[in-house]
Amino acid sequence: MDAFIPELWSPIINIETEKAMVGQFIVNRDYQGEIANYGDTVRITRPGAVNVTDYDGNPIQSQKPTASQLSLLINKRKVFQILIDDFLKVQSSVDLIATYSAEAAKSMAGAVDADILNRTADVPDSHKIKPVEVKKDNISDIIADAGRVLDLTDTPITDRYIVISPDEQNAVLKAVGFTANVTPGLMTNIAMFGGAAIGNVLGFQVYMSNRLPMISEGSGQNAKHVRHILFGHKSAITLADQLTQVEQFRSQEHPADVIRGVYLYGTKTVRPEHLGVIGSIVKAS
Repeated sequence: MDAFIPELWSPIINIETEKAMVGQFIVNRDYQGEIANYGDTVRITRPGAVNVTDYDGNPIQSQKPTASQLSLLINKRKVFQILIDDFLKVQSSVDLIATYSAEAAKSMAGAVDADILNRTADVPDSHKIKPVEVKKDNISDIIADAGRVLDLTDTPITDRYIVISPDEQNAVLKAVGFTANVTPGLMTNIAMFGGAAIGNVLGFQVYMSNRLPMISEGSGQNAKHVRHILFGHKSAITLADQLTQVEQFRSQEHPADVIRGVYLYGTKTVRPEHLGVIGSIVKAS
């Protein structure tokens, strides 16, 4: 397969993964570093607070800020291996390498998104908004409550986000009077973010995903399914990832070429005080 050059396709697969990943918009990559192997550790330095005092004209005493150390373990490893049959390559009118590489990137993005959105387990109890059935009549109140949760911990106003499912998206888009609170050029935003972004609502950039975690609560007639909607600030969760290997080789069992890629990553909640979760009760269908 003369057309396949690993050094060329690696960044292309990375780009396709980015395009399909909602999580890239809600995390920071401040500690990306160089990831070479599964099990690598990325060291995170979290600065301490800086004191501010009144100035009375006397010499100023310097403060030596303290910093805490956190470790981000690269403990997730995803692999794809695609068999491209010689006969199909001859018969196909499309670039099979590009097509399947894009599909592999989408699958990897989905796996990363699921891990990031499952960070709802790191949310402090005081930042969990009581489960409620989300409707167009209460969606604005719910998002306003999420804003209050973050305001109480001095979470920065910029780079706030909320990730909702298609059900809550439907409520947002149907909500009466929401037009004034949605960023102008909404359709442009949707195209720009690959269909993931809805717009900016009450200070939150709103994204849609089908990978929000769902839990069951209660039993019998009191049983209910609750979807965990994640909201917060980009500083709360960090992601370090790397497509470490893309290679092509000839299959030993079939008349075909094999494309294989290895993707390593790790996620960590570094500022849980800047995270929150909304329980969205899912009606039985």
